Amino acid sequence: MLRPIHATETGRKFYEAYRPLIALSNIKRSGAILCGYFGTEERDKLLDRSVEGPFFKNRVQSDQEHCDELKNIVFLLSVFYPWMFRQPDGEYERYGGHYRFYLLHFLVTIHELGELGTGDIPDDGTRDNEAKDKDEFAFIENYLIKAGFPPALVNLGVGLMREMQATKELKGEDQTELGVIGTQIDKCGAILKNFILEAEGKKGSMNYKDVSALDRSHMEYTGNDSPVDNWFYHTLVIYPIFFDEKYWKYTAVFLEIIQSFSLAIRGKEIGWLNDFIASHN
Repeated sequence: MLRPIHATETGRKFYEAYRPLIALSNIKRSGAILCGYFGTEERDKLLDRSVEGPFFKNRVQSDQEHCDELKNIVFLLSVFYPWMFRQPDGEYERYGGHYRFYLLHFLVTIHELGELGTGDIPDDGTRDNEAKDKDEFAFIENYLIKAGFPPALVNLGVGLMREMQATKELKGEDQTELGVIGTQIDKCGAILKNFILEAEGKKGSMNYKDVSALDRSHMEYTGNDSPVDNWFYHTLVIYPIFFDEKYWKYTAVFLEIIQSFSLAIRGKEIGWLNDFIASHN
């Protein structure tokens, strides 16, 4: 006989954990996604958050959409590059008996939660990264605790975030393969999204009226104002760890994917990339 169903404490915990994840739909993306697909006037309309319209025509991508896209990348990497998910000796035990697919899925799910407290501050050379990271770590830890995650998963989530942020450092005890791969997935998501927009005729431009000096220098190097090229170049510049011999096999996968998108959409590879790689040999 089927039993009656009622609310439970476990179901309530699920609700408390679910709400903040969905609230990420209210956090608008900055950076490459916000650089204006239709020129300065349209970009200014996007920035005031008041324009409504068709998807990606008169609106900005949200953090939730971004996180969902990263989950797609994790899934497709597991299909086409399964070797990336083979764990080195000791990794399974170090991360509490969790496989790499779960760990990366967990990381990309929570990695923007801190922006519920800080917003998405553009990484254009003007923000205080140390202060931003500190605020985001505190917010994520508080979320995991209030949502009822077991202490082991709270520590795991905060630890994964620290490893992800440590990829910006030249050296550090928190640097790990998972942190590097998670960062590459995150940055790759914005680049691939802009490639798709470009294929849809919404190429956009980094050359808007309040462009930072950093972004302008990137345009000088790449020789164009494409959000794809300039966000891609910006990523490679601020993450020299990607060219460390320990992590190159993972970096090569993401560069291969990006070059493949370029060939498929533009009919040619990104010309400046291999010169940039050669400069790191």
